[in-house]
Order: sequence, then C-alpha cells, then structure tokens
Amino acid sequence: MVGLAFAIIYAVMANINYLIQLVTVRASLLAGETEGLGLFVSENMHSIFWALANSYAIQCLGLFFAAWAIEGGRPARSIRGLWIAVGATVPFQFAFSLGLIPMEIGLPVLGVWIVSIPLSAILLAALFRERVPG
Repeated sequence: MVGLAFAIIYAVMANINYLIQLVTVRASLLAGETEGLGLFVSENMHSIFWALANSYAIQCLGLFFAAWAIEGGRPARSIRGLWIAVGATVPFQFAFSLGLIPMEIGLPVLGVWIVSIPLSAILLAALFRERVPG
C-alpha cells in the first residue's frame, strides 16, 4: 500500500509537470510569448520543471516499497533486486536536484534508473504471463 501511495503521488506530479510543458510552455513558445517562461522550462535548472521532476525519485520510492510485495522464483527475485536498486538511488536524486552532488555522480544514478525500469517491466510482464492460466 505504501508503494501504491507513492505511485499515485508520482503520477500526479509527473502529469502536472508534463501538462505544464505541453499546454503552457508549448503554447507560449508557439505564440512568441516568452516573458516569464523561465520558471517553467527545463533549460532553467531552478525551474518548476526540475522541482516536479523529483517525481521520478517518488516513483523509485514507490518501487522500493512495492518490491516487498513481489513473490516467487527467479524473475520475482530479479524484479525485487532491481526495484530495491532504484530505491537506493533516491537520496542521490534528491541531492542532485538540490545541487548537492555534481553531474558526475548524478548521471550514473540516472543510469541505474534507465537500465532497471525497462528491465523490471519486461521481467514483470514475464512473471504475470507465467502466473496467468491459459
């Protein structure tokens, strides 16, 4: 349930962020209205975009807590391991967003997420397929 709660928080934050980009920033740029956009665009490391991008840290927290709900053999253990690994990146993600760690540390942390999320999705699909009769 804790994992689900964090997943809901992630979904809300990510949707707000991308809707701001799609509706507000895109429309303003197309209309040539750039005044005040600095607070919303990803190019500004101090913008709302980056604050809301912490939704991925929240996602990783959700996966960390959800890891304990996955039971079974080797695929389940692999999924648990991957979700625990992404959960371990959360302090680094928050530290990076606050400017407390340099890009040289932030990028490898991102690499853990880039590898673990798609791989765990594939393993989860295999696990579900294995458990569904027929």
